[in-house]
Parts: sequence; C-alpha cells; structure tokens
Amino acid sequence: MSSFNELDITCEECGEEFKGTVWTAVHAKQDPELKEVLLGGELNLVMCPKCSHVAYQDHFVLYQDPAAELVAYIYPPAQEGDDDFLKATMMTNFKEAQEVYPPKERKDYDPILVFGLETFVEMMQEEEARAEQSQIAEAICKEKKIPYQKLRPSEARRLQTVRVIPGSKRENSEIASPRSTASVSLSACNPIVLGSSMAQSSTTITRWSAARSESAERNASLTIFLGVRCAWLRGTGPCATPPPRHCGERIEPWRARPVPFWRHGFAPPPLTAARVLVL
Repeated sequence: MSSFNELDITCEECGEEFKGTVWTAVHAKQDPELKEVLLGGELNLVMCPKCSHVAYQDHFVLYQDPAAELVAYIYPPAQEGDDDFLKATMMTNFKEAQEVYPPKERKDYDPILVFGLETFVEMMQEEEARAEQSQIAEAICKEKKIPYQKLRPSEARRLQTVRVIPGSKRENSEIASPRSTASVSLSACNPIVLGSSMAQSSTTITRWSAARSESAERNASLTIFLGVRCAWLRGTGPCATPPPRHCGERIEPWRARPVPFWRHGFAPPPLTAARVLVL
C-alpha cells in the first residue's frame, strides 16, 4: 500500500520551517491517481506556506505495480555512488519481504534499482511506448494470422524490447518463465531476422509474386519487432510553401458576367487582407 511521512522542511527562499508531506511508497494498483502524479513529475512537491515557493523533496520511494510486474527502489541521484551496497540491501530486503507471503503469492521476478525520479519517469514513458507498439503488433498478427509469442512484462523490461515476438513457432502463447526467455526469444527472432531460408538447405523455386508477398510479410514483422527508427515530419508555419491554389493572392473570376460599359472602372477593387499564417 502507499504511505507517506510528515517531515520538517526548511524553505530554500525564505528559511521558513514547516511540515511537509513526502510520499515514500506508491502502489499503482491501489492508488492509480498517485501513479499519475508520479509519472507527471509532481510527486513530493511541497510549497512553503509563507512565500509559496515550490520545491522538490528528493527522498527514497518504493514503487509497486503488480500488473506490470514492477517493483522499483528509487533512490536520490546523490546515492548513485553506493549502487553496489544499495543493490545488495535491496535484494536482501526483497527476499525477506517475500518470505512473509505464501509460496503461491510470492513474486517470481526481481526488483530494479533506479536513481532519481526523473530517470524512473523516463523509463516508464519508454515502457508505455513499447506497450503501444506491442498492442499494434498483436493486432496485426491476429489479423494476418501470424503466430507470435508474448513476453512477460518483467522479461520485456529486462530485454528492453516489445512484448510481442512475431514469427515464432509457438502460436499465440505467453512465455511463463522469466529466466529462460532469452534463448526462447532469440530463437523466435531467427525466422524474422534471418528469413525462412535458414530452416532448409534445399533450393526452392518460387514465383516472383509469391516471393514479393513473403518478403513483404517478413519485412512487416521485422518492422514491428525492431520499431521505426526515424520520424517523417511535415513543416508547419509561415515558412512552409503553401499549395498553388492557396497562395494568398486575390482570387478573381476568369470570366465575368457582361455589364454595361458605363460601369467599367467605377467599382472599387475588393478589399483584401494579408494572410500571415499558412494552414
């Protein structure tokens, strides 16, 4: 469960001493709103009651998210030099805490050590991006009837990859053992990276249309697995070249209705205004 402490804080601007609330543990399942506050970078922000100065209180935070198989020990960046000692202490405390629960309720994944709340937020943002890619990959695999495997969240985090591995031999299965996933995931990637020709040594004649279809499917699976490394952006603003028919000039009809001769030249031209923004 989530917990906090009331600490004595001295304002950096005016020197006022006051009590401030500092969170020391965050449980994402029980307090999803507190999780959003943490990911938004607003956790442990305290405001001075005298001068209204807002400052961040760098403190240890224990973060738990059972759905993502994540237990993170977040220490201040100033303690990064003691990473070996803190990691050993983390593993000892984690094992002692697991002994309290029954064997079926114990976690079968290891905690992670993070220094700095900003570093943890960046890591969570990267995981959210990979989760979206995994959802897209899974939907495409189901639509195209491509067999795939799903890594556990903890194992995908350790390998820093998406959870969906297309082109594997086990159809639509989820890998259960996190410690034996490395060899399985690499074997699942072989048909994608090396192609199906590595499985057979004989020569097969394939029509060009069929070969293009097979290569397109492999390329799609490879793109899904590796992700897109570049972004294609279109320029916006006044510096962009407008379309030919929307260049900002005054538009007049090519052919006008015939009017009496005495009205030519008397009517003022239509009012126009400069178009600064380009849509």
